[in-house]
This record gives sequence, structure tokens and C-alpha cells, in this order.
Amino acid sequence: MKPYICRVAQVCRRWEIVARWKSNPHFWQTSLTLRLFSNREEDRDEFSLHNHRICTVTRFRHALSTAEDSDISLSWDCYSRDNMSTSDRTTWSRIFMHCVSMLSKNSSQLVYLHLRFLNDHEYGFAKAFLTGLESPRGLQTLSTRSCGAASSTETSISTSDIDGAVF
Repeated sequence: MKPYICRVAQVCRRWEIVARWKSNPHFWQTSLTLRLFSNREEDRDEFSLHNHRICTVTRFRHALSTAEDSDISLSWDCYSRDNMSTSDRTTWSRIFMHCVSMLSKNSSQLVYLHLRFLNDHEYGFAKAFLTGLESPRGLQTLSTRSCGAASSTETSISTSDIDGAVF
């Protein structure tokens, strides 16, 4: 639920019930995450990492299909602590890019985009995707960290700066 709606829902029992109705999806925020590696220590072997990536894509697709009119935040993180083969990295990069492209129908709902450790190809895709969106007017925050070969810093752009920075 959106932070403001959480506070409103605390006013009384009736308002909490209204805030939680399925017919009020605009009160909700759907968080989508594409993470190449798991944060869990036990997910270090190749089989566990593969399962993590499959589950990541499955959860992404399910959350997007149930988002309705909710706001959408996307975190795309390709931080690599292990050496991954070039062909595996390319394969999962393309799968993640396909997932991101599924957001084009929901571009007006996208409010937060966090890009982290994307390579040149992925970052170029992300910039082209944002440039090609028909109505990204809901996008409030665009945050990048170590994206592309030339980038080593963290950047965060608010609503007023997005048009000039990306488009």
C-alpha cells in the first residue's frame, strides 16, 4: 500500500476496510524486482542461482499481471559477485530486458525506476526504453548506480529533472 494510504487507513476501521478493497488498486504500489544474483548466502551454487533467476522472472510476471491500476516501481540489479559465463549473462540480460519491455503497456503507472550495475548493452536498452515510453508522466524517481562502462557514480533524478536528463 502507498505510504499515505497506510496513514489514512489508521484513522478508523471503516477507512482501513475501504483502503484494502480490491476495487481500489490505485491505493497500492506494485514493486517489481529483477536481480541477477540472490542476496542469500545459501544461493551460491549454480543450481540455486538458476532457480533464483527463474523465480525472479516468475514473480515479476505475476506481480505485473496483477498490478491493475497500482503505481509500479522497478528495481533492475545486475550486480555480479561471481564470474558468470558470457553466454549466461547475455541470456539472462535478454530475459530481463524482455521483462522490462512488458512494462510499456503500464508506462503511465511507472513511478520509480532504480537501475544498478547494468552493462553498456542493458543500460542502452533502459535509456531507449525510457525514451520510447508514450506516457511516463508518473515517473517520479530515476536512480542509477554504476551503469554503463563510463559510470562509476550514483545518480538520482527527481520528477522535475527527468525530461531533461533522459529524453
